[in-house]
Amino acid sequence: MRTRAQLSDGRWQISGQKMWISLANHADVALIFAQTDPPKRHRGIACFLVPTSAEGYSSQEIHGKLGLRASDTGSIALDQAEVGEDALLGEGG
Repeated sequence: MRTRAQLSDGRWQISGQKMWISLANHADVALIFAQTDPPKRHRGIACFLVPTSAEGYSSQEIHGKLGLRASDTGSIALDQAEVGEDALLGEGG
């Protein structure tokens, strides 16, 4: 997992990319899994609720798929998207 989240001044900054996300272009909120502590590997992963209107969040529809044409999928790009500490679901790890 290459998406990273870093806590700075009470705000999480999330950067990375996700592919083949169902309804990426229609959702109001995205569940984003990101590494908060990379040396811990799978134990350093956390989940965040990220509004799709957040600064640094963008999505793009995927065209020209083979199969699964009825499924609306897209890609998500996060470029220092900021969310509050309360966006963390549960505890990290």
